[in-house]
Amino acid sequence: DGSDPDKTSKLYTNPVLVISNEIKAVAIAKDQLGSIAAKIFGILKKEWKIIDSDGAMDKHQAKEAIDENPRTYWQSRSNDKQHFLAIDLGNEHTLKGFAYTPQTESSEGMIEKGMVEISKDGKNWKEVSEFEFGNLINNPVTRQHSFSNPVVTRFIRIESKTIAGAKKSAAIAELDFYE
Repeated sequence: DGSDPDKTSKLYTNPVLVISNEIKAVAIAKDQLGSIAAKIFGILKKEWKIIDSDGAMDKHQAKEAIDENPRTYWQSRSNDKQHFLAIDLGNEHTLKGFAYTPQTESSEGMIEKGMVEISKDGKNWKEVSEFEFGNLINNPVTRQHSFSNPVVTRFIRIESKTIAGAKKSAAIAELDFYE
């Protein structure tokens, strides 16, 4: 229900279906509460499809940015242009923001600055938000960005503007979008 869990909260012992929501949990031992753990879950990816990108390295294809495995990742080819990844979400959604998980094998490709675009047809794009994530090389954890206003779309595209460390390719281990 959005509240912080405590000793009076319902104990869940079975799986819980979560569709684009935040889950909070706490461990309780001998009437002592531990730290609250929270995780925001994005919309289900089962209908998502990559519809375009500016290319990929052989071992790091675009589909790996949406495969629910943060150990695999998409990496664009190295060049001086901006890199992008476009996704068909399968259905129209009202999105409040997104999460970007950088790859952690190296510092190559961490998207420091970029923009989010939406489309009605998957071909003509309109910018809806710019984002900036700092200190990625030293702290490559999942970063979240909220849109100033919710956007309704089926097609969404992430485009890089600046790659951390002045590198020449972009990489995405996972993308998640929130309703």
